[in-house]
Amino acid sequence: MTLTKAQIIQEIIDKKKCTIEEARQYVEKLAQLFNDTLIKGEEISIRGFGKFCVKQKNERNGKTLRSEETYTFPARKVVNFYYSNTLKRKMNNIDVNNENKD
Repeated sequence: MTLTKAQIIQEIIDKKKCTIEEARQYVEKLAQLFNDTLIKGEEISIRGFGKFCVKQKNERNGKTLRSEETYTFPARKVVNFYYSNTLKRKMNNIDVNNENKD
């Protein structure tokens, strides 16, 4: 299942008891903040969740297997997400407070 913007808005409405318009504005402002930050090439770090980073990919060559035609992938920027150890432990049902260290 994919979590959609509409579902996020509904969760905010349910938990914060605000109007749909207020919740929509919160989500839109957060998305715009994320977009603006990443476009500037800056990182977004959310403790206990993870970090979004912008990485530069260099130009590279490729070819189609069927026709053997070669082409060039242009240089571009991509967003990488690195999840936190806390999220990793929660996803794998490891008790964060009582982790066994062998």
